[in-house]
Amino acid sequence: MISITEFIKNCPTPYQSLDVIKEILDEEGYIRLDPADEWGLKPWGKYYTEINGSSLIAFRTPKNKPYSFMITASHNDSPGFRLKENLQSKDGEYIKVVAEPYGGMVMHTWIDRPLSVAGRISLRTESGFALKNVDLKDPCCIIPGVAIHLDPELRKGISPSPLKDMVPIMGLSEDTPGIKKLISGKYGIPSEDILSYDLYLYEPSQGTLVNDLLVSPRLDDLACAYSSLSAFLASDTLKSIPMYVLFNNEEVGSLTMQGAAGTFLADTMERISGDLSLSKEEHLRSLSRSFMLSCDNAHALHPNHPELSDKENHPVLNKGIVIKANANMNYATDAVSGSVARLVCERASVPYQFYYNRSDIRGGTTLGNIALSHAPIHTADIGIAQLSMHSAMETCGLKDISHMTNALRTFFETSIVKYNQEYILD
Repeated sequence: MISITEFIKNCPTPYQSLDVIKEILDEEGYIRLDPADEWGLKPWGKYYTEINGSSLIAFRTPKNKPYSFMITASHNDSPGFRLKENLQSKDGEYIKVVAEPYGGMVMHTWIDRPLSVAGRISLRTESGFALKNVDLKDPCCIIPGVAIHLDPELRKGISPSPLKDMVPIMGLSEDTPGIKKLISGKYGIPSEDILSYDLYLYEPSQGTLVNDLLVSPRLDDLACAYSSLSAFLASDTLKSIPMYVLFNNEEVGSLTMQGAAGTFLADTMERISGDLSLSKEEHLRSLSRSFMLSCDNAHALHPNHPELSDKENHPVLNKGIVIKANANMNYATDAVSGSVARLVCERASVPYQFYYNRSDIRGGTTLGNIALSHAPIHTADIGIAQLSMHSAMETCGLKDISHMTNALRTFFETSIVKYNQEYILD
């Protein structure tokens, strides 16, 4: 496996993340399955499939009929800016980029940072169009801040307007190459053949270590995507089916076909069972024995604002993976799934800690409960503790990457057997 910093740097958008992950899976001997084809799965097989170029499921099949599915789910999208149809505008002396916010970002952290563009484009062909992933890599624009000399009110803090304050500029002159021209020049394609696109601004710098802390863009949730992939590849197949699931669009509610609210996971499990000669009854029984760990980062205790955390249930960097719960079920963890998460950590000799929102602050949600609307599977929400969530640069503990990887490897190699009212980790 490549390093966590290299992984994140090469995954500026969900489209590039699939390129990176598919290359890793190909090297490990996994076979790509097209959703439009018959699959013809075989015992001891290693496979992956994808949907809309931005979500992916990898899995392995056991020798005999599977007992259950053991699933990790994370997401590959992060808050940022998505480009609109008319990419540039000439406003006064500057060439500006036309973009809108994607997800709930901490906007002011994007100011005064050199930004690049990545995503996918559709190219006109003789009989239709073809999709191509693109990444400029080099910075091409910046969102300029206002000097404090010109606006003394900045000393009181800012609440930037997406329409007025968060507009990137590319340069001064009409001769400044536009984004389409930059893509055209980099990839040797006529700019007029670009029909449409899903393009995003992103922070192109590589993560760095600050003692035992990892500071990087897009830690939420590529840190979990990386850890769970590492664990999946290192684990041994036993009698259950290990599944590595990566969803897009978690940051905007998951209500897309490539999001957790779609049927991608449920459909894939049903197809696997059918190919392995499980009846409908056997498939439903396997679901009742299955478990999922929804892996998405958690808010660590802030060193300067401890009052924002629950006094008794707050995680700290490098103190182990975080088990998340919420009375209103924003997180899926309950007594059953939470016990599985704890016992898996203990079996892996991994420390764990807990996160609850402060009782008078409404927290966020994640993909666990959303995915369960299509597949009734016991699920616990876990994550890596981090600071500055949804900032352009985020911080987590480097040790926790290893903690998460080790715990998830043990999870993949575990089956849960229910006997009367007892759950036995096999």
